[in-house]
Amino acid sequence: MIKVNRVSPPSRLTGCKTIELTHQYAVDKSKSVWNKPYIRERLLEMSHDKCIYCESKLEEDSYLRVDHFYCREHYEEKVALWHNLLPACEKCNGKKSSLNVAIEPIIDPTNQNPSDHLSLVNCVLFGKDSLGRNTQKVLQLSRRFGETWWKISKAIHDKVDVLESKAHRVSKSKLVSDQEDFSSSVLGLFEMTSPKEPFSAVAATAIVQDRRTIFIVDALKGMGCWTDDHQALYNNIKAVALV
Repeated sequence: MIKVNRVSPPSRLTGCKTIELTHQYAVDKSKSVWNKPYIRERLLEMSHDKCIYCESKLEEDSYLRVDHFYCREHYEEKVALWHNLLPACEKCNGKKSSLNVAIEPIIDPTNQNPSDHLSLVNCVLFGKDSLGRNTQKVLQLSRRFGETWWKISKAIHDKVDVLESKAHRVSKSKLVSDQEDFSSSVLGLFEMTSPKEPFSAVAATAIVQDRRTIFIVDALKGMGCWTDDHQALYNNIKAVALV
């Protein structure tokens, strides 16, 4: 789970349109007034086609469930309110269901930074506070994704292992071509944590928790090959890592 910036509503979801859709739902509860294509498309754009909670890819639009952070069962006046709508996968949407977040709060990744409330240790998610603990309890992310997270973490550690060896070799050769290749390889590692990638918080956590990362970063800086692109990606890694 990563922090997601709430984008502006779709142009068609004006204040008047929101009122109209809310009224339609009040009259007929069978109408999924929030399921408009222009709403769904904007939500997917906001989350890089990922579930806002678990970060799994919503490979097709049909996998998307428009989640009401404040559930429609208790807050029907918010059914079409843009700031209450989130993109979720079917399982996260189902786990959350009709939870009343005013009574049992969980993380809203558009309002809170998950890294402030969650930590990932040995591919098990823990809450740092009551908000984090309740989020894990409700969504059961560790139980659902533990094996997937382990595979991602292993892939990260394998890449770090290769980069550590390459850093030692390149520092001795001092060839520009070797340094450029090393620089590109480090960028490739960091790009695994891009917000567009599934489970990017897990990848970022694995990088931060691997002590060899500091050696690799220092080696690249020592070669004079550390760029603004490296720094921007590294800043993002440290911001989203669940440590």
